[in-house]
Amino acid sequence: MAYDTQLADRIYEILLAKEIPFTEKKMFGGIAYMVNDAMACGIIKNDLMIRCFHEDHEKLLKMQHVGEMKFTGKSMRGFLMIYPSGFETDAALGYWLQHGVNYALLAPKKPKKSKKK
Repeated sequence: MAYDTQLADRIYEILLAKEIPFTEKKMFGGIAYMVNDAMACGIIKNDLMIRCFHEDHEKLLKMQHVGEMKFTGKSMRGFLMIYPSGFETDAALGYWLQHGVNYALLAPKKPKKSKKK
């Protein structure tokens, strides 16, 4: 199992219930949820990954069940890993998802990459 499909179902249901338009994309060896063409959250194995504003990163990192996201051994500011004990209830999962959705809705748009001919 590349990622927790039960967690994927829970995320799907919460985003649907909140009427947040999203798409799913395979990423980081798991699945990412895109809102407004920006990554809001994702699943890597059994952990929830969320995007957050840089100014909230340190404060959220100090919360229980939260760790840094490291990709290729390097910490990624604005990305947090939430361990399963941190989203056992739907209310807790919704709390973390809202951080990611807020980020995605306000994230600056990246310029589209031009296709080489």
